[in-house]
Amino acid sequence: MSVLQHLYSSSPARSCPPDTEPAECRAGLHGTGASGPDQPSHVLSFPLPYSLSRLALMTPDAFLHHSASTAQETYYQALVDADLDALMSVWVNDDAVLCILPSGERLSGLDAIRDTHEDVFEHGGVRVTWHELQSFETATVSVHHVIEQFDFDPPNEAPQRFLAYATNVFLRTPEGWQLMLHHASQAGDEIELTTPAPVQLH
Repeated sequence: MSVLQHLYSSSPARSCPPDTEPAECRAGLHGTGASGPDQPSHVLSFPLPYSLSRLALMTPDAFLHHSASTAQETYYQALVDADLDALMSVWVNDDAVLCILPSGERLSGLDAIRDTHEDVFEHGGVRVTWHELQSFETATVSVHHVIEQFDFDPPNEAPQRFLAYATNVFLRTPEGWQLMLHHASQAGDEIELTTPAPVQLH
């Protein structure tokens, strides 16, 4: 098993023959990665990490990512492109950041996240597609719940597909919306798939 498969999957991975996909791998509907009008946002009521006085200093020109949704798109595109600099630009510049991969590996702090993904990207980009299920946003915190779909082509084996649920927590900082927490875990068969197909990134 490759480093990429080890970190971005959890056994057993589902086998998907090249020409057909079993029911548990088939997404069956159509959609986009962004929330639509039929996906209402809800207001959270926990304390906010940034004061309103700091928000007043923010301008659109200062944003790395003008919305949490664009920051999320940048995150997944960086995985596909094996672009370490773009990936790290999404994360809050604070060692309190946390990344839990679908394999269960816990990466605490910027150095751990950078070092692990540098190893992963040596083997190429991650073939990931995603679909947003729900989002919650306040003035300074945005929480996004998504389905991630990973595809692997291991040597001398049938193509494999792995599905995960992930929660991405973004903070609105003076540099724009940035990722504070990514927590992924294996999706059960109940995903079966009443959810729209994940977004294909290019």
